[in-house]
Amino acid sequence: MVVRAVRAVQYLAEAMERLSGEKLKETTAEGRLKEATAKLNLNHYAHTPGYQGLAELLPIRDALEHPKEENVYQGDENNWDRVPLAWFISDRGIEAYDRFSEWFGLVTDDWMKYLKERNDPPTTLNLIRGIKPTLDAKKAR
Repeated sequence: MVVRAVRAVQYLAEAMERLSGEKLKETTAEGRLKEATAKLNLNHYAHTPGYQGLAELLPIRDALEHPKEENVYQGDENNWDRVPLAWFISDRGIEAYDRFSEWFGLVTDDWMKYLKERNDPPTTLNLIRGIKPTLDAKKAR
């Protein structure tokens, strides 16, 4: 749930980047989406409670993909939520995802409206057939 949510943000930012034609400078999912929405004059909805859902998912995703001693086990009762397993077992994971989902829906609704308003013509792909490989498949080098 967490990894896919963050990946969805990354893919949305990448789609916006391609459409804007300008390379994004930011490297984090949150930063890239902020930059991409600004380039296209779309609302980022950072002021909504749902955005805080994204802010809560990001460090959990980092802890999942980059395990360290402090995010695998946490003896400090004030930092228990830095451990993804504890965070998932509590209700915080579902609550954060619900907030994120609401926020992401706002952003993607605006993105879909933006695409519809652009009214781009369909893309035509030209395929070239008949290209032959130069290496013999049966005789490896």
